[in-house]
Amino acid sequence: MFYYFDYEGSFESAVATLKRERRYRVFADLERKAGQLPYALWNGPSGSRDVVVWCSNDYLGMGQHPKVIEAMCAAAHNMGAGAGGTRNISGTNRALVKLEAELADLHGKLKASSIERAGQRAAVSATRAALRKAGLPVMATKTHIVPVMVGDPDLCKRASDLLLERHGIYIQPINYPTVPRGTERLRITPTPAHDIRLIGQLADAMVAVWQQLDLPLENEVSPTNDQRIQPSPPSASPSPAVAEDVARRKLSKRNDPQFLWRLGC
Repeated sequence: MFYYFDYEGSFESAVATLKRERRYRVFADLERKAGQLPYALWNGPSGSRDVVVWCSNDYLGMGQHPKVIEAMCAAAHNMGAGAGGTRNISGTNRALVKLEAELADLHGKLKASSIERAGQRAAVSATRAALRKAGLPVMATKTHIVPVMVGDPDLCKRASDLLLERHGIYIQPINYPTVPRGTERLRITPTPAHDIRLIGQLADAMVAVWQQLDLPLENEVSPTNDQRIQPSPPSASPSPAVAEDVARRKLSKRNDPQFLWRLGC
């Protein structure tokens, strides 16, 4: 007996459920810029513009370290691109064997430079302090992640959109099932390249978005749904603050290729 399964209908139903629950995600089209951490080029609906990324998992900025890029280029030149298959098919890639041995050696004795680690700790501490001082609902955590509570999937996405469209700041919203329903949040991961100027811009932008969406700041009462404001169309050009800082970092790069690895660059 032949059983027919409506794959297309099942898929459409699953997508509709995600949209109804405000869990459907549309990812930002970003291009990271080597040597300009934490900036990226956002290819939005109205064109391309520079934005500041505040949610990268490249916590120490090592993905843009000159030695890391040099090692990747050397591996591609010597071995080609791609693994050629899984290990049980094409054998174990020598570069991965060496990497695994190095990671095993690093276990329990982190060898990242003290400047990078100190820079990250300072950025995390300063970011958390600035956001709390501004009255934003920073969640308690002992990690390098600075989560800010929103508590609603739709508002979380709209807050992320407004930060990107109006302030040139990208922070990915975190919704269910990554976190429990009702604990939707913005997940901020400061790096050593997020200096005091960028931290101040982040705090100001988030307060403006919180006020626009009528989200509660410290000691404020939650609003009703009909008070929330719809976001306006995005601007095609970066904010003056972002444009100025991009130009400053480009100049720093020309004068000193290692500028990214100095705290407060």
